[in-house]
Amino acid sequence: MAVLLWSSASAALAEPGNSAFSSGKASAEVIEPLSVRAERDLNFGKIQHPSAATRTVIPNESTQSGGSSAARFRVTGAALRHYGIMIPSQVDAEGLASGAKIPVRDIQAYSKFLNATGERGRLDAHGRDVVYVGGTIDIEGSLPEDVYSAEILISVAYD
Repeated sequence: MAVLLWSSASAALAEPGNSAFSSGKASAEVIEPLSVRAERDLNFGKIQHPSAATRTVIPNESTQSGGSSAARFRVTGAALRHYGIMIPSQVDAEGLASGAKIPVRDIQAYSKFLNATGERGRLDAHGRDVVYVGGTIDIEGSLPEDVYSAEILISVAYD
């Protein structure tokens, strides 16, 4: 549950020696909590070794070159509310066998309902949105053959 609280007050004036009083109001709006759930991981696909390559996955719903695809997250909460999206701009993917690292850089989020890439999203009339996350990796020819994995943390909060 999220609670938004605001108050209002009015000023009262009195002549010297007299007293004055005023009253104010307090209000609260209780709204549905915001949640985010991973539905698909960011996948850069298979890249042939030993060639050097750069692969960028655009944050959208389509499957891209080499079988790569953006991560997909389901966001739910109060209808038609804006929210902030917090993700790192870079993480390191680590080889499961070798321990070698590949930077995953230029990580970006895209709100489907808001139809925009950036740090904000918006829930639809049913309180739902889909956020896609993409990024770029640079593969050096000397990188060992391995399966590389990284954790990308995403958090959301009402504006």
